[in-house]
Amino acid sequence: MVKLCIWMNIPSHYQNDFFQALENRDDVDLQVVYFDAVPQDRIEEGWKDARALKPYETCVQSGMAPEQQVESINDWRGRIHVSSDNFSTELIKWFCEHDVAWCRWSETPGIRLAELVGYRISLYKALTPLMLACKRDEGKRIKNYALGAFGQGLLARKAFRLMGVPDSMISDLYYVPAGLKKAEPTREIVDFAKGRKVFLSVGALCRRKGIDVLLKAFSLLETKDWCLVLCGFDRSNGAYDALARKLGISDKVLFLGSHPVERIAEVYSASDVFVLASRFDGWGAVLNEAASLGLPLIGTDLCGASWHVIQQGINGFRVKTASVENLSDAMQAYVDSPALVATHGAVSKNRFFAEFTPEKNAERMVDAITVWSRRRGSKGRVSRQSNTIHDSQVTAAPTVSVVIPTYKRLDLLKRAVDSVLAQTYDDWELIISDNESPAGATWDYLLNLAQTSPKITVLQNAGGSGLVSNLNNALSHARGEWVKPLFDDDVLMPDCLGVFLQAVSGHPSVVLAGCLAYRVRPNKHERVDRRPVRKTVEIVEQRYAHLAMYLQDYECGGVPSQMLVRRSAIEAGAVMPEPFTIRGALDSYWYSDILQHGDRLHLALPLIKEYQGTHETLTSELGEDIPEAELVLYRHDIYNYIPRELNAPPPAVIEQMVYGIRGLHKIFIGKNLAGGLKGLFRIRHPWAAWLVFEWVLRRTFPGRFTATPRLRYAFRPSSPCLD
Repeated sequence: MVKLCIWMNIPSHYQNDFFQALENRDDVDLQVVYFDAVPQDRIEEGWKDARALKPYETCVQSGMAPEQQVESINDWRGRIHVSSDNFSTELIKWFCEHDVAWCRWSETPGIRLAELVGYRISLYKALTPLMLACKRDEGKRIKNYALGAFGQGLLARKAFRLMGVPDSMISDLYYVPAGLKKAEPTREIVDFAKGRKVFLSVGALCRRKGIDVLLKAFSLLETKDWCLVLCGFDRSNGAYDALARKLGISDKVLFLGSHPVERIAEVYSASDVFVLASRFDGWGAVLNEAASLGLPLIGTDLCGASWHVIQQGINGFRVKTASVENLSDAMQAYVDSPALVATHGAVSKNRFFAEFTPEKNAERMVDAITVWSRRRGSKGRVSRQSNTIHDSQVTAAPTVSVVIPTYKRLDLLKRAVDSVLAQTYDDWELIISDNESPAGATWDYLLNLAQTSPKITVLQNAGGSGLVSNLNNALSHARGEWVKPLFDDDVLMPDCLGVFLQAVSGHPSVVLAGCLAYRVRPNKHERVDRRPVRKTVEIVEQRYAHLAMYLQDYECGGVPSQMLVRRSAIEAGAVMPEPFTIRGALDSYWYSDILQHGDRLHLALPLIKEYQGTHETLTSELGEDIPEAELVLYRHDIYNYIPRELNAPPPAVIEQMVYGIRGLHKIFIGKNLAGGLKGLFRIRHPWAAWLVFEWVLRRTFPGRFTATPRLRYAFRPSSPCLD
């Protein structure tokens, strides 16, 4: 039995069904405590100002002392308390002082900072790392005293990491209102639309919700067949109505006003596509509601739900926050292809009921707390204490942290560890994260290994399953200026670390460096990667880095074992993304995040051996086996990060390029003539044909015909192994 006490600031209809789902479980004893009533601004938006509390709900006075608040709860000592630091700091401090079991649950922080800077996105993003650095004390409190931290999705996870919370202590827990039932469409919308299709936005009409961006984006659409409905309390004193008139779209925009929450399904049922243009939303539960009624979705990348409820290009689009052009392009996609509305809408509905129901969220919460509670008194807890002892013996952070995620491959792991111990460069630390649960022979080996050197830290991953979670767990403990990922089935050449560090020396703007590799395959001769560059060291500056990936420019490095990453980029939130909708392109998504923080260096020397055998491995699904659809979605995503002045080809052209290149792969490597010709026949645009031709030239003449400018350097390492 999991006995819970959840502390909330106010009652919310977005959480009612989640709490009821917890209460309905036989393995949960629930108590929910509220500090305050529903505020006036929420009532203006259609929230109910009062409702009868359920038997498991109660209220306390926010001004009471923490001990009085806690002692008003039955069996408080035997419960696990779940709260947010945002409105209960003193209560959480009291939990820590009195050894009460507790968890943190919150959205990504930043709403106050966003308000302070007037929702100027570039300034907000620049100041966010500083804001989160100032919250390191909160992170330390979670790390030292809490069972774990629930974050509302990817953005909250990144924030917790920057606050110093290990990935093994973080788990996702979303806002999950119950699905809405189809209702009779609101008559006012039907009468206004007059047969036109409807873009809908639900939420207060204010700067934070990006209403000005939405109106400007809508004004750019080339159509007379769509209109826009804004449902929400107008906090602009008529400014948005005036903007609509100025843009010449007042006849296409309906300002519906706020709508009672119990009748909001009528509004969604009268609409075709849902748009959330927020400049900041910790989650954005309206995306859940729209998905439950089968609407395609458009959301911004500073809205938490956009990274989870939206599958890019499959049930909607995630766009760059405050970008009128990006938002208009996404809306235009539905204008140009009306059939997408039904296709994307069906996926939205299926996704909601598969992943975002209250029952599914209750399952997530119980599973995470069960794991955390077990780990609290298990070897995982001991391992963290051992690591602290080891860390105290190391007087300074090393230059490079080698991180190895592992799972049930002890023989391969030993080979990888031996390659680290054999490095000619010795200012390193080794961090190994074990994903096996319950602990087995690998963990026994790691405990013994950790005793041999203070430079070795071993961890158990309690934050989730799979390579991604395990790698991020190891990354969160790295202390070096540089981080060297190493998969447990690969090995470093003896001078790998030393040569890498020589190559990046003197290039402070580089955040990602990649090398060549020896490829070892079963029953085949070992081969070395083809040299794709003219000089041993070539640098692609940050402004061109995403364009190079977008155009499939030739690069050194593929799998993470070939990479060296500056830790400051990881601390800024560039960790490997969870495989919500993709799998084979995970590495590329990670590199794209890293390259938002600096330049990329190509090092044309083989510094690792990459093994591909019969053992299970993520990298076996990379390269030629990545589905074309994932490659296309990936390029749609990184298009938003390419400076507009570089005049990159539009995603529609790049999609044809991808199919053309894959077609050539199938013909000449996969020996699949029919499949290859099918890909080539998808090329319709002359620009796409030219891009494929340029790619062929780069393959034929390595180092020539690069798609982006490069800084080239002669480099000869002082390495006896490479002489």
